[in-house]
Amino acid sequence: RIDYTFLKEFYIIEVAEGYPSSMKKALLLHFLNLFQSKQLGHDHLVIVMQMLILPMLAHAFQNGQSWEVVDPAIIKTIVDKLLDPPEEISAEYDEPLRIELLQLATLLLKYLQNDLVHHRKELIKFGWNHLKREDTASKQWAFVNVCHFLEAYQAPEKIILQVWKH
Repeated sequence: RIDYTFLKEFYIIEVAEGYPSSMKKALLLHFLNLFQSKQLGHDHLVIVMQMLILPMLAHAFQNGQSWEVVDPAIIKTIVDKLLDPPEEISAEYDEPLRIELLQLATLLLKYLQNDLVHHRKELIKFGWNHLKREDTASKQWAFVNVCHFLEAYQAPEKIILQVWKH
């Protein structure tokens, strides 16, 4: 076996923390293009999200670089193409990819809730649909996602209670 720990450390630490915002934005745009083009399998997309995209975005959001890395067009692409694509596309997502997408949506809700107001319907639909799944891990991440949604946007009490009935 070959130890690739150094690559993981490079992506999670060097790229996420050390790269300039312009490079992070370029990497994010490239990832979004790859995701939509289906050039990578789900297993590769999951690894890219775990090692590069999520750590990179988390660092940018936590350090006040949100709008240097993402912009309204990128947010729209993420919501429309990754989180709320046509049913025939999302039906192909396997559980590990769903989990990473739930983590991405949760990260956006946690840090950019004011900028996602126009996408509330798609975001709650995304989280809610995963609450109904049989897959335990994605269902657990869906609860986390919906909790962040409910924290970010006021919801009627009856809707909040419905979440816990799942």
